[in-house]
Amino acid sequence: MQNSIDPGYANYQGLLLASWFGPLILCLGIIPTADAFVSSPASSTLHLLSSASSATIDNFPLREQPFRRRTQYCTLRQSVADDNEDVSNDAVLKEEQAVSSELPSQASGFWTGPESARPLHDSTYTQILSTVLPELGAQLRQEYDDHFADPRQPDAARFAWDPWFVSVGDTGNRLEAAEEKEEEGEGVDSDEEKLLLVPGEVDAGKKQTQYSLKRIQTSQFFSSDSYDLLVDELMVVGRSVGLHAITPPWTSMYTDGDQQNWHTDAPHGPLAFVLSVCADEGDFEGGETMLLQPQILDFWKGFDSSNGLECGNIVRHIPPFPLGRCIAFDPRVPHGVNRVTGNGPNPKRARVVVHGWFNEPQTTWFGAWNDNVDDSSDAEDEEIPEDAAILLDQVLQPLVSTLASGEIGRVVGYLAVRMDVTPEGSVEDVSAVCDTLRADPEDFRGVIGYDEADRPVMEDAVADVRLSIFETLKDLYFGPAKGERAVIVPFDFE
Repeated sequence: MQNSIDPGYANYQGLLLASWFGPLILCLGIIPTADAFVSSPASSTLHLLSSASSATIDNFPLREQPFRRRTQYCTLRQSVADDNEDVSNDAVLKEEQAVSSELPSQASGFWTGPESARPLHDSTYTQILSTVLPELGAQLRQEYDDHFADPRQPDAARFAWDPWFVSVGDTGNRLEAAEEKEEEGEGVDSDEEKLLLVPGEVDAGKKQTQYSLKRIQTSQFFSSDSYDLLVDELMVVGRSVGLHAITPPWTSMYTDGDQQNWHTDAPHGPLAFVLSVCADEGDFEGGETMLLQPQILDFWKGFDSSNGLECGNIVRHIPPFPLGRCIAFDPRVPHGVNRVTGNGPNPKRARVVVHGWFNEPQTTWFGAWNDNVDDSSDAEDEEIPEDAAILLDQVLQPLVSTLASGEIGRVVGYLAVRMDVTPEGSVEDVSAVCDTLRADPEDFRGVIGYDEADRPVMEDAVADVRLSIFETLKDLYFGPAKGERAVIVPFDFE
């Protein structure tokens, strides 16, 4: 099925293509300015944000006053409101697009470990990324301790914590809705709704604790210096996987009995992050970030009835230590926080974390792209390399058309691809620094052919997408420069 070109956004920097196979956002280049940003249409779309050129396409009005700037980092994607209004989760703390003089491997705070860079065509699903920001963690912890040093002394920052307690019954229950449908004799559509409910099951579910913790907007608790350092450090980490903004972060405190039960996040960004401000491993027990193991999310595929499963086979437990540990994970995966015990109500021994979401995918340039930049220099960040950006856009246009055609198959998730470029200008490596791609089960085509031995060939849309991107990028030539360079190209499939 051929895709038609859909009328796009007025004054939008880039190209908007409509796709039958579900919304795929391919983010390249600079994020639109306040004058260019618009709300997304309801229809399925594929976006190519150009890093060098722009296109003006009519018929879609701009959202009225979509941005409100609070600080040099903060841009709110909402209508204008009073300056005293609370910051919402729709806000983003954003860094302006530029070329970093440091390569990803040289900059502090970038992801480390085996997941940080795999050959793209051999990449596998990355559920969690991890690094440690010890200096940031120490500064935040010291300031946190200072607020609670003298409990007899009033402290305005301590008064602003929200004791957030939500039970399942407070927000409705899907099992209850299914039960009502059965009682009313209405038809049900999904397997989940066809569950034969046990008497009392709905009431028991409603009594479960969904969220129990104390929380505060981070900007309201820490000093402006510490808050700015936090944003700067997280921007560095986010840029390493092509994400240039974060939602305004929350700081949460967990004392005895606090937890977050299993849930998934609303789409605030491709990656959720948690930064530990926990000082001593002996302060409490529990408090691990929990995620379902990837194989549990596709439980019946390759099911083996001869193997029993226990907790470690079903759930991942990521401890909030050492101080300054920062993890980022796929927020689509069911996750939670293990119940904290052993610290009583004492905030000095609490599990303390800063958390939010990375978003705003952009093409990210590192190293000596411009003639007057040396990757080993202390020069200020430079503008985007226009010639290289135009070349990249031109090469990616055919790839975007192929992805939009549905020939390869549908995938969902986020893929950040890093190209390492030699001083001579050739691409040395094409690797995945973040990969949460999964095949869209609604588009799985099963057997798509047979090999020479007449064996069935099953569709693997994720592998095909990775290979297509790899083949498109591996032979690019950007021309000579003073030093090594790298560019991260983000692909966001929704």
